[in-house]
Amino acid sequence: MLGFAILITESEDGCYEPVAIISSLEDALAVTRSEFHQRVRCQQDGASLLCPYSYKLWARGNNGYYQVAREFTEIDFA
Repeated sequence: MLGFAILITESEDGCYEPVAIISSLEDALAVTRSEFHQRVRCQQDGASLLCPYSYKLWARGNNGYYQVAREFTEIDFA
């Protein structure tokens, strides 16, 4: 159980955008896949959107600070 975690998409050049609040790793992977494919469709239709290189799930660690709990790369979401 993650509690509340934040899913962020990041481009290859380090730009990032928040995607969703997530409560489990399974939800994170499902949202990542869906969001990636939606971005690809929008880009094909001419929209100017950040091109995801990876998705990072940030969650509060035992020390109380947010840290990357999981990183999803193209092998996970393509």
